This record gives sequence, structure tokens and C-alpha cells, in this order.
Amino acid sequence: MPHESSSRASSELRPESPGARRRLALGFLCLALSVVALLPWWRNHAYLRDFYDYGLFINVNARIAEGQRPFVDFVTPGQSATFLLDSAAERIGGGTYEGMTWGAAGLIVIGVVGLTLLLARRFDGWVAGSVAGAVVIGSAAQHTIIFYNSLGVLSLALVGWSFAIAPTLRRADFGWHSLAALGLFVGGLNKINFHLVACAVAAGWALWSGVSGRTPWRQVAATLLFVLVFGGVLPVAVEMAWTGADWRTWYYNVVQLPLSARGGRISLLFSSRLYLETLHDYYGKIRLPQVGLLGVLMPLLAVVAVWRAGGGDGRRERVIAAVLAGACSALAGLALLLTNNEIAYMTLSAVVVLTVSLWLGFRLEAKGVWFALGVLVPVFLLGVFGWESAWQGQRSQFGHSVEPRAGYVAGEQIGPDFAYLKGTFVPPSLASSLVELAEWRRSLAVGDRERIFYGPGVEWLERIWPARKVRGLPLVAAGFEGERETVRLDHAVLQGDAYRYLLVAVAWDHWSAETERVFPRRFTKESIGPFFYAYGKLPPTTVWARPLEFNVGFGGNADASRLRSTAQLLRLDDGRGFLGTTGRTCEVELSAPSRRASGEAVLRRLAPPNGHSAAAVRFRVYAVDQGGRYLRWSEDLVLPPGGAELVVPTGRLDASGLPLLFTAEVPESMAGRVAAGWRALALWDSIDTAERPPLLQEGAALVRSAVGDFRAAVLKDALAGSPVFVRNSWLENGACRLSAGGEVWIRLSGIFSNIELTATSRAGSRENPKLRVVFYKGGRIETFHPADTDVPGTVRFTAWSPENDGWLGVLANPDHAGPGCIIRIESAQRP
Repeated sequence: MPHESSSRASSELRPESPGARRRLALGFLCLALSVVALLPWWRNHAYLRDFYDYGLFINVNARIAEGQRPFVDFVTPGQSATFLLDSAAERIGGGTYEGMTWGAAGLIVIGVVGLTLLLARRFDGWVAGSVAGAVVIGSAAQHTIIFYNSLGVLSLALVGWSFAIAPTLRRADFGWHSLAALGLFVGGLNKINFHLVACAVAAGWALWSGVSGRTPWRQVAATLLFVLVFGGVLPVAVEMAWTGADWRTWYYNVVQLPLSARGGRISLLFSSRLYLETLHDYYGKIRLPQVGLLGVLMPLLAVVAVWRAGGGDGRRERVIAAVLAGACSALAGLALLLTNNEIAYMTLSAVVVLTVSLWLGFRLEAKGVWFALGVLVPVFLLGVFGWESAWQGQRSQFGHSVEPRAGYVAGEQIGPDFAYLKGTFVPPSLASSLVELAEWRRSLAVGDRERIFYGPGVEWLERIWPARKVRGLPLVAAGFEGERETVRLDHAVLQGDAYRYLLVAVAWDHWSAETERVFPRRFTKESIGPFFYAYGKLPPTTVWARPLEFNVGFGGNADASRLRSTAQLLRLDDGRGFLGTTGRTCEVELSAPSRRASGEAVLRRLAPPNGHSAAAVRFRVYAVDQGGRYLRWSEDLVLPPGGAELVVPTGRLDASGLPLLFTAEVPESMAGRVAAGWRALALWDSIDTAERPPLLQEGAALVRSAVGDFRAAVLKDALAGSPVFVRNSWLENGACRLSAGGEVWIRLSGIFSNIELTATSRAGSRENPKLRVVFYKGGRIETFHPADTDVPGTVRFTAWSPENDGWLGVLANPDHAGPGCIIRIESAQRP
């Protein structure tokens, strides 16, 4: 008699109206729980250690305000619900980051009150409040803005609990179905992994209702259609309509990208690490790392409770259904743990939701030892440890700064550009980095200020300084991106002309292997405070952006960043490098103008069988300008039979104050048989036009002028009047201190026959500082100590001027981790 059973079940499930006293008690309980859950938010919402995660929402808010839309204008697996809610919170809150945080406070209160009242229809008030409070503490309270994982847990609770109580559509259960529809719709607009779990739970309870004979199958079918419409058709249609994406674009962003990025973690199901430890240590050590194990035990204890509870004639089917539901719940919890780079308490909150859904759906009493072990104990642990974690800000204050909060700086005090951060406090090192960043940006040409690509960890700066947008780039570079996005990133940012600079947070300077290979060739790399790196793009045919490392094998003294060529970097038998071709032509342009220059022509035979024939190749050098080419040197090199290679110097050539073009022309008959090219390009009479010193070291700090006592501490009498510039250097006890990557540059006037300086390692160094002293002028680099020189105590360096004027530089190795060294100019003599 399915219809009679269904009628009885419905009457058993129909909520009783609570009396006035119980309503008052529930009200006080909700108020108390809301205050407890809000306390971590209140402590942390005005502080940020890092902008990495939350900065993405700041960036999206700016993009939405500009009329951009997810999926179409930028690639992201993040869906619209959180974006729209945070954007609305920011607007309502006054247009600042602080205003956006109030959205999280609202979500916490709504979550506590809503879930408590929902569960109070089936559980005692204190049980309902405990479960609801723990779920919210483990999810929404971990964040100080509305975050998609938090919203995913709360949507899962609405769907899972409503369907467990009212598994199929009935007019009498309209209230439950309304809550379920809301959860399905919001979840469908939020995050695919939580939403798929919610849809599976809803469908599972509907099917169990049909299998158990409590509901006619036509009613089950209508319920499954309800899940499909509110959980699939409506949210996807609304999201596609709002963003303008078609189905393929939506599916690619929301399903394909996250699956390709994190789908490979499935093998961890067979590792004890998944059950006993956190999968990552992004948020520090948490006190309850065994979330994976709890995620299996909690549904298992619910299954035991179903088996112990009996069930009459249908006991066997009921236990089988409980086993299947428990197994699915455990797998769902593990899947959420695997697919989220999130603090583990978020997943534990979802596991509590799934376990309570089992208790509700199988009509188990919320009391006894099994309920205590399977629900109350985990709820207590989640409430206590999750609250302590939220209070400490392990998730919301995620970042790498260890500076005490007492020294944090208010955003409005950083500078006029950062009014958006009014009322938000950041670490002083971040504040000082932002000041330097603003100065660096102002130093750029006006047209280049919008040609900055804000990379990992700094996407939020588009809210401060609007930047050029290229449609179809990923919201998070080097994060969620497929082959198509990698190509677009390479074309627009690395190779194309859309951007001139790439900015990235130091802590998130991680790229694909392909991108890492591009950086040394095409980009300078400058440090802006301790928080940022600025990559500066050089012309597309630049040979190498970091000349100190390149010239070691290539030879010569020409700045490799001033060499232009598409030639390959090849090797001679002894390992020396040259720029050459195994095809027909090779061209290397020395773009730095000079009066005298030289190079070495290289001809090398490739592997036999053609090793015994003569090989002749024409080499030429031209001075070039916009009017044409002017021949300066020409020679046909002939590799005799049996000869392996030739290296022929050009001698010093008249460059006439122009760039030089070095060429090699290989006869068609010899193409593929020989390699021809150039090495050891050198300048001998440079033309210096630079007003500031060069950038030679990777990650060097911004250069600044040394004035007053600092300048006087560096200079000796013969250098009086010379401009001094420094990077990562300070005045200490009347002397100049260089830290790792520190540099001192002195602009020389005239010529010096001898410059003596000493370097003394500071006390406390666990490893010796490493220094090199260089001369630089117009693309000419002379390294007086070719390799980094250890400074074990006090070391004397000698330098001179290879030609008039130029720059004298003292460079500390950027990889040294000690306290640095003190440098002193002891004497400077002219001829």
C-alpha cells in the first residue's frame, strides 16, 4: 500500500509549530551562536597578510564594474554566485575592501540562524544549534569575505537536509522543497564539486523513497526532474544569460579546467596521507588533521546506527541502502578534500552535513551512543578546533608575512592610490612595497602604465590601477589554464606587444617550465620591496636578459640584453658558446652604438659522414642605421678537409658610432653540414647615454639615489661630485652596508687608473657574502672579478676605468642569505 505509507510518512515528517517558550529559547540560542561564530570575523576582517585568494575577488569586482563577465572576457572555473554576492557587498559597503567583508558577516549570521531553525524541526534545539554552529564555524567563519567553498557547504546543507526530511515532491512539504530549490539554484551558480555532491544527495533520497515503497515512482520521477531543473537547467541558463557564454564555453571553464587541474589527485585515495594528514600546509599546522579519517568514520557510524535501529520487515533493504549511502557520503567527503586547496575544516563541515543528512533521512533518533560518536563528538571537535583556527586567522589571514599585527599599516596611510583599502590593515613590509610600487609605476612612460600584466598574487591591483585587458586570458595566470590559455598567455604577455611589464608577488613567482625558459631571454627582473617582482619585457629578438650569466660561456664584454638575434645558442667542442645556425643564414645585431667593436667568427663541422670535404662560409660585419648597411669586415672562412672547427677574431672594427650587424652566409650545399655564427662580441669605445645604472642581476631592487651622509660614506676625494645610486643598501655607522642583492653604482667622470675598495663581512654571517666589481658603459661590461668572490673577513678589490666615464658597480650576490657586508672606497686615483 504505497499511498498509505506515503501518507503516514508525510504526517510523521510534518513539522510541529514550536511553542512561544521554545521559539524564545531558539532565538537566544541563534543569537549566542551568531556572536560566537562572528567573533573570528570581527577580529580578522580589517586585516590582510596577503592578497592572493581574496585579491581575485577584488579583481573580479573591478572587472564586473567595467562590464566584463566570467568565462567570456576572462577564463575562470569560479562561478557567478560568489562573484555577484561579493560585488554587491562591496557596493553596499561603500566601495572598499572593508565594505566587501561585511558580506561574510551576513553569510555567517544567515547560516547560523537558517541552519539552526531548519534542524530544530527535527532535533532538540541545543543539538540543532551545535550542529549548525559547527558547520558555519568550519566553513563561513573561516573567511572574512564570501568565499565559494563556504557558500558550497551551506548550499549542500540546504539541499541535503531538506531532501532527507522531504525526499519527494508533496504539497504538504512545500517549505522543505523551497529550501531545497534555493540550495540547488545557489549551488548551481557557485562551485561544481559541492554542487554535484548536493545533486547526488538529492537524487539519492528521492530514489530511496521510491525503492522503499514510500512514494510512487511517478512522484520520484517528478522529484528528479525538480533536481534537474533547479540544480542544472536554471542555474546554467541564468549564468549563461548573464555572462553571455555559450554551453561549450561554460562547460570548458566550469568543468574541464578544474578537472584537468586537480583530477590527478585520485591516486591519493590509496595513501594514508589523505586520511591522517592535511594535503598541504598552506595554512600552517591545524590541530585536527585527520579529516580524511573522520570523513570515513562518521558515515560508517551512521550505517552502524541504522543497522542497530532495526526497521521491521524492510530491515535488510534499509541496511543495504544505508551502506550504499554511507559509502557514497564517505567518497564524497574524500572527493571534496581532494579537489579543494582549502583549509581542511571546510571539508569536515561538509562531512558533518552529509552525516546529519543520513541521520535525518533514515529517521534515526538524535541521541544515544552512536549519535554521540558519529555526530556530536566530531561537531564538538570541529566547533572547538575550527573556531580556534578561525580566530587565529589561519585561513583568512593566509600569507607569508611574520610581522606582528600591532605594526600593520592602514590602507589609507599607504598613499592616495590606495583609498580602496581604507580601514584595512596590511603588514608594514607590504605597505612599503606598495609605496615603492606606486613610485615605480609613476616612473614609467604614461602609455606603459596600463601595459602591466598583474600576475599571480597581485591580480587585485587592477582595482587600484586599471590595466589593459586581453580577452580570454585566465583570471589566475599559471593557475587554472589549459593549452589554449597557455598559448594566449604566451602570445599576449610573453611574446606579444599588449603588455610591457609583468608584475607578480614574490611568494607566487611560480611558472610553467615553458614560461621559465622564456624569462631569462626576454625579461629583466627587478625587485620592488620584499613583496613584488617586476619583469620588464625586452625586444622579441633579445639574446639574453641577464648578461652576467650569459657572458661566462659566450665571451666578450657586450651586454647580452643589447644583442638581437634569432640564432641558436650552440657549443664548440670545448664548451664555449656561440650564436649560430645549422641552416643558411645567421645574423646577430649588437644594438649598442660604439666607435670600436669586435667579435669572433665561428665555423664548426657537424657530425660525419661529410667530415672530409672542405667547407667555406662567408662572414661579414656591417655598421647599420636606418639608411642601410655599411660593410666593415668580410672574410670567407674555409674549414679544410678533416678540420673540426675554426674561430677567427675580427680585430677591432670601426663602428662609426652605430650598431653593428654580424652575419654568416652558408652555401646551400653546406646547409645542415656545418654550424656557423658569432661569439665574444665586444665593445672597445662605447657611447654612454644612460642617466641611471644598468640592471644586471636577476631580482635586483629598485635603484635610488644616495644623498647626504650616505653618498659621502661611499665616495673618496677623487670621486667627489660623482652621482651615487644604490639598490638594497643602507648607511650603517658611517659606512655602506650591502645586503643580499645589494648594489652600489658610482657614475665616473673621466678615467681612473686605480680604485681600491674593501669589503668586510658583517658579524653573524653563516656563509660568506659574495661580491663582484664591474665597469659598465653603453653596453660594455667589464668584470674585474669574473666570478662572485667570497668575503670571509675583509677582502680588497682593485678596479679601474677601461675607458672614459661609465659606471663602477659593486654587486652583492642576491642568493646570499646572511647579513651582508660593509664596503668602503679606500682610494681612487687618476692617471
